[in-house]
Amino acid sequence: MRVQFKKYYFLVHSRTCMRLIGKFASVGINPVAAAFWPFIFINPDTQQESRYEEIIRQEIESLVIFAEILYIVEYIYARYVKKLDAKQAYYWTSMEQEAHRNAMNPNYLKARKPYATFKYFFDKKWLGRMEDHQLIVKNF
Repeated sequence: MRVQFKKYYFLVHSRTCMRLIGKFASVGINPVAAAFWPFIFINPDTQQESRYEEIIRQEIESLVIFAEILYIVEYIYARYVKKLDAKQAYYWTSMEQEAHRNAMNPNYLKARKPYATFKYFFDKKWLGRMEDHQLIVKNF
């Protein structure tokens, strides 16, 4: 495990933490990254570059607690009202929609407007990943 201090968060490179988070969040045992302010956990085995700093910015913008409450409410709504499986409920949340749909845009963090997450609150897409981690985006 390696820990680095960045501007306003800690970056933790750890396979074990990522496996535990993956099992707990029902997204599989090999997730790429996860963010819980003030920590960003990264799986060192993945070659994919992550832009999870944006999630930390989202959490700071919405006063951390509100971000977590919004995430939980959206996840529960997706699981029990929309009847999505655990992985699709995870992808359905507005924070994950923003993160995954803009992950390949290297300029997104510079161009991102404050509170951009709320755009994705009403603009939901079906997201999935192929085995090579290629993002699949479809309309619901």
